[in-house]
Order: sequence, then C-alpha cells, then structure tokens
Amino acid sequence: MPLLICGFKSMQGAILVLILAWAIGPLIRDDLQTGLYLASLVGHFQGVGVWISAVLFVISGFIAFSTGTSWGAFAIMLPIGVSMSAQLGSDLVLMVAAILSGAVYGDHASPISDTTILSATGAGCSVQSHFLTQLPYATLSALCALVAFLVASMSLSKLLGFGVGLGLLVGLFFLCKQRY
Repeated sequence: MPLLICGFKSMQGAILVLILAWAIGPLIRDDLQTGLYLASLVGHFQGVGVWISAVLFVISGFIAFSTGTSWGAFAIMLPIGVSMSAQLGSDLVLMVAAILSGAVYGDHASPISDTTILSATGAGCSVQSHFLTQLPYATLSALCALVAFLVASMSLSKLLGFGVGLGLLVGLFFLCKQRY
C-alpha cells in the first residue's frame, strides 16, 4: 500500500499541470480570442506569413519547455494558431504542424516534463543526467525542423521543406558519426 501512495504523490504535479492547461484552453480560445487579437497585431507587418510558422514553433517549444507538458502547449497554442492562420491567410497545416512539433520538442527537452522524469526513473539515473544527455539531440532535431518550417513557408512547398529538414538531419547524423 505505501508504494501505491508514493506513486500517486509522484504524479500529483503532472496531473495538476494538465488540469490547469485544459482549463486555460477554452479561456484563451473563446473568451479572450487571443488568436484574433495577435493576428490583428502582426497583420500590419509585411511578409509576416513567412515567419509565422517558425515563430509559433519557437513559442510552442518555449511554453512546453517551461511547463513540462506538450498537452498544455497544445491547449494554449492551437486556438491561437488556427485563429491567426484564418486571419492572415496562412497555410493551416503548416501552422498546426509547427505548433505540434514545437510543443513536442519543448516537452521532450524539459527537465520538469513527466516523460523526462519517468524515463529517468525507469533508466535508474538522475533526472539531471537524463535531461543533459537528451537535450543536445533534441535541440539539433528542433533546429532542423525550424529550418524546414522556414523553407516550407518561404517556398510554399511543404515537400521542399521536408526534404531540406530530412537532408539536414541525415547530414548532422553523418557529421556526428564521423566526429565521435
């Protein structure tokens, strides 16, 4: 019985973060209409559509890294991204992909993420050791994804962006393989 109670106590933080993230999603989407407001602010700048997917990628990654949950970043950023995409006439698929991948990167790279904590516990190492070993690989992948989103936005070809991102990943793999 004490093991069960200890397990529940260790998950309290993650459950609380998820509940708070689910609670803030409808507030941002419906009540505050944050996406429409932000789209009206950035809509005055020329060429903002080229950068918006990369900006949403970085913001989603930052939110997920700071909170330790990708689901919370989804709940916050998806309503904003969809509203901004509709308002600016940007590619909705690219915006959603940028938000999802940025949030997954932030969650994976976060030292307070439930997946990081559970992975470290399962591997029998400290959370700090696990975090420090996974951060460089996740960040290299995220930088390749960021470049791919920029290329896809600038060229209006998702296939070209995918090809550039894949080429960067394969190139970095071989570079790291030869170096180490």
